[in-house]
Amino acid sequence: MKMLSKTTFVLMLQGLMQFLGDTSPDKRARFVDELLDDPDYAEHFSTIWGNILIGRANNRRTNRGELERWLKRQFEKNLSYDQFTYELIAAEGESRSNGAVGFMAAHLNDNAVPATAITARIFLGMQVQCTQCHNHPFNDWKQDQFWQFNSFFRQTGKVDHRKFDPKTGRMVDDYSEIVERNFSGPVYFEKRNGLMQVAYPIYLGAEVDPGDSTDRRKELAKHMISGEKPMIAMAMVNRTWAHFFGYGFTRPIDDLGPHNPATHPVLLDYMATEFVKSGYDCKQLM
Repeated sequence: MKMLSKTTFVLMLQGLMQFLGDTSPDKRARFVDELLDDPDYAEHFSTIWGNILIGRANNRRTNRGELERWLKRQFEKNLSYDQFTYELIAAEGESRSNGAVGFMAAHLNDNAVPATAITARIFLGMQVQCTQCHNHPFNDWKQDQFWQFNSFFRQTGKVDHRKFDPKTGRMVDDYSEIVERNFSGPVYFEKRNGLMQVAYPIYLGAEVDPGDSTDRRKELAKHMISGEKPMIAMAMVNRTWAHFFGYGFTRPIDDLGPHNPATHPVLLDYMATEFVKSGYDCKQLM
């Protein structure tokens, strides 16, 4: 473990004594604001969310550097969480100019099955990966719903660009680009009994035009952040609570639903409501 220097320790002690000696009733709120305005806040949470979005592996093709720089800028300006969600789900262009592309680009393999599962888990707090092959054994999520969700990503592809490195004389990874694929109509999937079925883009019962003119990812992002209290609010509150207290309202934190009831459902519901009322202000939530 890294030891604190004597100078750092003295500064911390001085800060503690100053805080304890402050008799104003709002000293804690002011101190929290000071911490959230510190540059280390954005730096720290860009690392936290980089790990959430693409894992800890140092794979160059995940464009981690550009993604974390994008994340840091969003935390610095306190981008609202609904817009934060939209920008990541609907990201377009190249990772070198839009770091948000790194999230989607990292999960588009295998007909976007990973993108389907991780988007639901991170932003909706729902574990749906097993429903790729069968109905969920514990919650209400069905196999056809997985593929309906998956169809939102099927217009999207990724191109990995490489460049020549004169130092090594080899081609190396440069950046990734999100590209649109010519895809319309349904997704076909096989049920356990061997029958083939079709799935159109439907988000929790809301149907989306499957035609060529529809940008499915943008439509998905819009649906995910719409409504009086969308699931992204509940999921983010649960994740934030777990970050600061070490234990979420549910365990695991990304498996919300009647099969896994919250420890304090009234509090979770209240905080999610207030989070939406605040304009999805992450600092206010913290």
